[in-house]
Amino acid sequence: MPRWLFILFATAVALSVLGSVLIVLRSPNSTPPPHGSAAPLPGPQTRPDGRSP
Repeated sequence: MPRWLFILFATAVALSVLGSVLIVLRSPNSTPPPHGSAAPLPGPQTRPDGRSP
């Protein structure tokens, strides 16, 4: 097999793998996130003027 054909094949495989990884990482996870990366607990409620109730 010519070298340029092997380089072309390897580049195509690398790009397809990279694209698949990016699609998986960008898609929303179907499983709930672990407790550590969950949304932070809501802090004390503040009024729009910034004063605490």
